[in-house]
Amino acid sequence: MPWRAVTAMHQDVTRTYVNGGYTGTHYAYRLLTGGRHGVTVGGFLNEETVARPTDSQIRELAQIVLDETVRRALPPAVAALEAGERVAFGEVAVDGRGIALPSGTAPWERVRDCEWRGDGLVVVRTAGAGRWAREAKDIPDFPVFWALVRELFPQAREYRR
Repeated sequence: MPWRAVTAMHQDVTRTYVNGGYTGTHYAYRLLTGGRHGVTVGGFLNEETVARPTDSQIRELAQIVLDETVRRALPPAVAALEAGERVAFGEVAVDGRGIALPSGTAPWERVRDCEWRGDGLVVVRTAGAGRWAREAKDIPDFPVFWALVRELFPQAREYRR
């Protein structure tokens, strides 16, 4: 499948624990080629037993998918923002004025917190009682979305395990 045919990427990286102990990380990347058609690539890795990124093919594959997604999708997204347009990522969109959520648009000055948690959940809190949360895996081209959010809302935080 050529990269030019990929219309979106969904990433699902899940750290697995059994009885409180880390057992490994599951990597899955779904590359869509239009509509619901696509391919999923992935694997499982115990990162405590594989010391270096070069010792793991799934880490190499993950980095290639992430790099190619950003290389392909970030420049047009930045150009759209610079032209004053809104950039959509599934049910959420961003522009220079704010973040559009299913419940409505929140201007950046009303956004109180935006975080990407270690469990993969993205949470946006706005002034008042507004809160939106979705799994990063449900946001198309998540690395591009997160790069734009961090640019437009520098207080955005991410927590890694």
